[in-house]
Amino acid sequence: AGLKVHDKPADWDNIKAPEAVVKTRYDGKKYNALAGHWRNEEMAQIADAALILWDGKSTGSLDMLHRMLALEKPVYLYALRIGVDAYNAFEEKGVKIIFPESSGNA
Repeated sequence: AGLKVHDKPADWDNIKAPEAVVKTRYDGKKYNALAGHWRNEEMAQIADAALILWDGKSTGSLDMLHRMLALEKPVYLYALRIGVDAYNAFEEKGVKIIFPESSGNA
């Protein structure tokens, strides 16, 4: 038994993908801004549950959380930083929230 690990890097360089949203990074390199969202959807589809590490700011982690909730799959959120409103909203949706011992959150 154990966990099966799937390597799912986002394909940022695939700017010719259908429906790609092409943006330019600070260094001038073009990238597909939707690649992270597409990768998150792939992960949500194959996952039975998700343990999400969230710093209270990352939009990618938050996107993954919402995708899992939409599929009605269990979410365990390791919250490095979270406000009371977000805590209450996530808790209402059934998200199990885990805090570091010395976080001083909610």
